[in-house]
Amino acid sequence: MDKIFNNLTILYIEDEKNIRETLTSSLQIMFNSVFATENAEDALEIYTHKHIDIILSDIGLPGMDGINFVKIIRETNKEIPIILLTAYTDTDILLEAIKLKLISYLTKPITLDTLLKALKDAQNELPKKSIDTLIITNNIKYDIKKKILSKNGNNLHLTHSEDKLLNIFIDNRTRTLSIIEIKELLWDDSYYTTDTAFKSLLNKLRKKIGTNTIKNISGVGYYLVLSK
Repeated sequence: MDKIFNNLTILYIEDEKNIRETLTSSLQIMFNSVFATENAEDALEIYTHKHIDIILSDIGLPGMDGINFVKIIRETNKEIPIILLTAYTDTDILLEAIKLKLISYLTKPITLDTLLKALKDAQNELPKKSIDTLIITNNIKYDIKKKILSKNGNNLHLTHSEDKLLNIFIDNRTRTLSIIEIKELLWDDSYYTTDTAFKSLLNKLRKKIGTNTIKNISGVGYYLVLSK
């Protein structure tokens, strides 16, 4: 039987071991892949290097709390669905949470039905992958099905590697990709996986789709910027 959230990956942060292990077991039944950790610092590392569709996090975490963790995520990713859990009903925390474009703010203890509803709401907020044409800039478009890049109606030639890199960014357009992850998705042969080879390919793609369409966050990675 298919999982409820087949092909989706969730990142779950909870510092209480018993709660984390119990809920992780339930999430593993529902999701294709589950990354569970006890603190925000490890969660950021996972988020940077893995594809994550939905984030589920407790607020009261050791070190960096859940609110500040989400603020960091929202600096580069305004769309990824996030659900926050808390054992408290502090008005100030609630007001801070509201600003972060959350799917849900759930008070613990939560029932499985309540969580399931929030997860389904999160799934409904995921970017639709059925679009045919992506507007990269006002005059540059990419036909996803036909794999055709055009500028002002005129087709632009993309090499196989350039097209593959562009599609990696398109498939992960709601998040920042680390260089390591991009290289792993690009090449099977380690001969090509040098930083020089990657940056050369990146610069060639940027010349065709616009220099400012692929942004870099120093020490974190790259993300695609699309026309509003």
